[in-house]
Amino acid sequence: MTSVPEGYTLEELQEDARRYWGSAPLLTVEQFRSLAQRLANQIVEQLSAGHYEAARALMFVAAEGRSYAQIEPLLGEQEQWELKNLLSIAGSAVGVGEFEQSISSAMLALKILDERVERQRRLGLEVRPCTEVRLAALGLLAASIWERPLPEDQLPIQPARLADNYEAIHRRVMWFIRHKLTRDGRGKRQATLYVEQLAYYGLKICKALARYAPGKLPWVIAKYNEVQGATLAAEPWHFKLYRPLRPDSWYYWDFEIAKIWIAGQLNTPDFSYLEEERLRAVRTTRMSERSLQGHLNLWSRQHSAAPIQSQRRSGSPVGVLSA
Repeated sequence: MTSVPEGYTLEELQEDARRYWGSAPLLTVEQFRSLAQRLANQIVEQLSAGHYEAARALMFVAAEGRSYAQIEPLLGEQEQWELKNLLSIAGSAVGVGEFEQSISSAMLALKILDERVERQRRLGLEVRPCTEVRLAALGLLAASIWERPLPEDQLPIQPARLADNYEAIHRRVMWFIRHKLTRDGRGKRQATLYVEQLAYYGLKICKALARYAPGKLPWVIAKYNEVQGATLAAEPWHFKLYRPLRPDSWYYWDFEIAKIWIAGQLNTPDFSYLEEERLRAVRTTRMSERSLQGHLNLWSRQHSAAPIQSQRRSGSPVGVLSA
C-alpha cells in the first residue's frame, strides 16, 4: 500500500509482516495456505465489525507474504489469498461509499490476475484465468464508477473493456457449464452459482455502461438475458412504456432505477414507485438475512446520496494504489 492505515507506522507493519511470514519459505503448500487463510479470516472479521483501518493493516501484512513466496507453488497460493483479500476490501468499501479504496483494490486485483496469466504462459504452466475472481473485480469496479460518477478521462477502466470482459467471461462460463458442470447434482449446484454471479455482477456492469457507454448496452444486455431470461431492458422508462419483464426480480427494478437516476429524475413519484417495487421483490428472493440487510443498507445510503450522485460528471481523479 502506498498509504499507511491510521494508527500504524510503516515500520510496525513491516515488522508484523516479517514476524508473520518469516517461516514461509520452509512451509509446505498446505501449511502456507493455512497461514494465509487465517489472515484472510481476520481481515473479514475486522471488516464485518467496521474496523476498516485494522483490516487495511492486516491487508498490508497479507500482501507482504509475496516477499516470502516468490516462486511456484507458494507464489500462486499467495496470489489466491491476496485476491480474496482485495475483493473483501473492495466489497466492503463499496458498501460504505469509500470508492477510492474500492477502485484501487479492484484495479489491483485485475493487475494481479493479468500478471498471473502472463507468468503461467511464460513458464509453460496451465493457464488458470480465475474467471469468478475477474468477474467479481470487474463488477465491484463497475459499481464504484456507477455510484461515484467520474469524467471519462479519469475512469480507471474504459467502458469498452468492461463490455468486452463481460462478454468473454459470459462465453467462458457458459461453455464451462455446458461441458463440465451438468453431470451430477454437485455440478448443477455449481452451475447455478455461476449463473447467479453472472447476474449479480453483470447487473453492476450494465449500470456502469448505461452511464458511460449506452451504445454498448443493448449488446451486453442481450448476453445477460441469454442466461437470466428476459430480465433487463435497455430502453429508458421501460416500466412505464411496456409491461415489466420480471416484476418478481429486484434486478429488473434496480436497473430501472439506475436509468432514471442517470436521467436525473429523482424525488419523483416514479422513483419512489421503483424503490417500493425493488424492496418488495428483494424481500421475496431467497437470500440470507445478512445479504438482505446488506442490500437494504446499501440502498438506504444510495437513496440519501441520490441528489449528489445523479450528477454525471463529478468527483476527483482516482489513482491506483499498490497494495
